[in-house]
Amino acid sequence: FEYQPLDTTIASFRLIRVLPTRSADGHLRLKLWHDIVSVKPHREAKRPYRCLSYRWGDQTCRKPILLNGKLFFVGTNLHDFLEETFIWSRSPPNRSIFDEALWIDSICINQESVEERGHQVQRMERIYARARLVLVWLGKAT
Repeated sequence: FEYQPLDTTIASFRLIRVLPTRSADGHLRLKLWHDIVSVKPHREAKRPYRCLSYRWGDQTCRKPILLNGKLFFVGTNLHDFLEETFIWSRSPPNRSIFDEALWIDSICINQESVEERGHQVQRMERIYARARLVLVWLGKAT
């Protein structure tokens, strides 16, 4: 997977959406796009989104997903969250989760770019503050 650069002259950031079907080989599918952090509170934002706060955990064991149709690897704890979200949102009362975007730092920030990480870390307070909801993932139930 190759990131397209963010426009650092404006409050741009990336959002994702978990798609409602898996790939032919069973991978979770996510769509990633660029957006602009609203200067308005979440109630007035045109495109509401949710943020995820979670523990990255051990990043040496990574699992595949498809991001815009390309192979992308995430840590086990994040993969568990995405799997649970996919399963949970398949039941009729929960389907709206597919309608709302997510901001997840390890996917929405190009972690290989020191410049982008620095730029996005400066915007994280605003990204979280403008979210409609902040989800907390403590890990898979045991």
